[in-house]
Amino acid sequence: MKIQILLSTYNGEKYLKEQLDSLYSLDNIEDISILVRDDGSKDKTQEILSKYQNEHKNFSWYQGENKGPARSFWELLNKAKGADYYAFCDQDDVWEKDKLVVAIDALEKLDKSKPLLYMGDVHVVDGELKHKANGFVDVNVPINYPCSLSNSVCPGCTFVFNELARKLATKFDAEEYIDHHDWTLYKIVVCFGSVILDKTTHMHYRQHENNVIGAKTKLGKYWDMIFKKPKDPKFIHQRLRNALALEKYYGEMMSEENKYLTHLIAHYTEDKKIKKALLKEKRFKYSKMQFAYFKYLVRINKL
Repeated sequence: MKIQILLSTYNGEKYLKEQLDSLYSLDNIEDISILVRDDGSKDKTQEILSKYQNEHKNFSWYQGENKGPARSFWELLNKAKGADYYAFCDQDDVWEKDKLVVAIDALEKLDKSKPLLYMGDVHVVDGELKHKANGFVDVNVPINYPCSLSNSVCPGCTFVFNELARKLATKFDAEEYIDHHDWTLYKIVVCFGSVILDKTTHMHYRQHENNVIGAKTKLGKYWDMIFKKPKDPKFIHQRLRNALALEKYYGEMMSEENKYLTHLIAHYTEDKKIKKALLKEKRFKYSKMQFAYFKYLVRINKL
């Protein structure tokens, strides 16, 4: 069985060696290859990558223009090939030895004729790997397509997925629009295949001053951040724009239910009837607070 780890780097010299060393301590490392895309680093990241490439035959990397993490990872999805399973990997975490074994054992029990995705909780640590929290994933979130359109569930660094999921994802043109590579992949797979949420942790999820997105250990600070997001242009209409893209690339393949729900989010600002239907639609709901936030964004046309 072949497994390929997909890693995007950017100015990651501070923690990169520790992460790469943890990858080379994984169980069944002989079945694993590592493909890295550097997103235009200006520090010593590329020197580190060259060193590992010289030392390990199953390690390769290339330099690309600076695109940001979402498009960088999506390019890796398109470059990847020849594996049975793939895994997203961030540059600053530390993996436990059984991370991939646990994920693949779980995926192997599912119907392999479908796109498959494993995702899990994480052990949250600070920059020095000191404990912050045992996890931060809301394990009560329903794993279904409607909820995926409104909320992400797990960080992409936990994602392990099969070749069918990768191939299906490549229909999506990330150069046109993408918000988060992990959230987008989750939406695609849960729409057409099967997704597993593992409530146990198999990696140290490092949270430090340079994280783009990450865990928040205090609920108040988390919701304060969430409700301020729509004021930032890069977050306004992120759900709407992604729904438009999903409709464009996958609409003809969707079930009638999923096509309808995608259409509601993609076009609610264009028609008052669609907006009214979206506000009444309860299939997006999994908690009172999240649903209240969802409706708030709809009302102010910033979903």
